[in-house]
Amino acid sequence: MKRLGFCLCTALGILLFVLKKPIGISVLGLCAVLFVLSVCVNIFSKKKLSATLVSDGTGLKNKDMSLKFIFTGTCGEYSGKLRLRNMLTGQCDDIKVHFIISGEPVQVDITVKSDTCGKIKAEFLTLRAFDFTGLTWKKAQCEIKGSVNIMPDAAEIDESEEANLKEALESDFFSNENEGFDHSEPIGIREYRQGDSYKSVHWKLSFRLGDIYVREYGEPVTDSLCIYVETGGNVLATDYDRIAAKALSLSMYLSDGGIGHYMAFYSFSQQRKVFEHIDSADSFTVALDSLLSSQPEQGKERLTEFSELFERSGISRVIEIK
Repeated sequence: MKRLGFCLCTALGILLFVLKKPIGISVLGLCAVLFVLSVCVNIFSKKKLSATLVSDGTGLKNKDMSLKFIFTGTCGEYSGKLRLRNMLTGQCDDIKVHFIISGEPVQVDITVKSDTCGKIKAEFLTLRAFDFTGLTWKKAQCEIKGSVNIMPDAAEIDESEEANLKEALESDFFSNENEGFDHSEPIGIREYRQGDSYKSVHWKLSFRLGDIYVREYGEPVTDSLCIYVETGGNVLATDYDRIAAKALSLSMYLSDGGIGHYMAFYSFSQQRKVFEHIDSADSFTVALDSLLSSQPEQGKERLTEFSELFERSGISRVIEIK
């Protein structure tokens, strides 16, 4: 709009000048002064911008998701190309944005849809700050803080995987000494205490002794199983949607059974080994966030690099996903 207004004003000045109207020279002179002044101000002013990416929560695959970018900084008109990058699969979407800052922070809304899970981060490929007339521009920089996670679908755990997990739960993962809830292996009998589940009552013994007795079950032994996700090797980046879904579904399966465990993988985005103990919703969220932003790369497999770490931590069983 500013460019159109300035061009119309200049055209009017030229027309008046051609018609030999004295005011034409004044209009053209004013336009020239405004143009030069605007260009100088734009060149020598420091364009400081910052932005924050916010959303209504985590996103779902193949569902429209609204992202809000809050821009603050030097007043002016800006235009650029914004890249939304999936840190797990490497997929990118480039979107053109245009906004004007006039003192107060300005909000730009973008609707996106992702067909894979992962952490979405944003950065500017190009960003231009225009002068007052809108005819010239200079490069501007803007750091964008914040990200949003696209949740994976729940992966099906097939019968063989479930059988292996159940076998592990009935052997390695329950103590024969400490009370817990492995209903397949009672480890003792004691008198009923308030809060005990009636499902654990030993009714036959209770009727015989005239008091209520309950069975004690094995307690889960934590820290002995690790879900390892291979982020190297020859797996295509787009396959990590499936791999992440499988890893997180196995972790949720164990968590639902009250089994503490670890999740391990190499994060190329952080250049470090990730080894998260999962025993609560909070620790699961931390592992999820790290995995969705791990930025896998093709190359050598890294499982052997974790061997010493597994041994120190008492890991007796590793489930590898790749």
